[in-house]
Amino acid sequence: MRLGICKMWEVQAHEAARLPMIYAVAWDVTGNETFHQQYRRYLVPAVEQSAHPDEKKPAYAMLQMQCSLEVLYHLESDPALKIRIRETMVHVGDIAMKRTAETGARLAQMSPEMLAMVGPDWRYVPEWKNQKAT
Repeated sequence: MRLGICKMWEVQAHEAARLPMIYAVAWDVTGNETFHQQYRRYLVPAVEQSAHPDEKKPAYAMLQMQCSLEVLYHLESDPALKIRIRETMVHVGDIAMKRTAETGARLAQMSPEMLAMVGPDWRYVPEWKNQKAT
């Protein structure tokens, strides 16, 4: 089975800010009002959903989430919304710090052989358990 990564809305919390971030950047770069309208359309629901991420997501997912939120934070003009975005960024950072300690402890218990193992190709998996895209 080939994994299709293409869904940008109605996604999990760590992915929610991606679509408005893309529209925000497109608007910022081009000045096109259509992009600005789409950014405004998706921003508030994305910020609300992002405030409650699954704390067990992989580190790369949390980093990607932080990158999207950072762009939104820098391009957003509404002070109240900026505060909400910043609070979510701090929350995600706290999760990452906790996860770093847990991961470090697990890694310290692994053998050099185990640490040298290469994982499977994520694009081809027999069963994808976390993705709920249709």
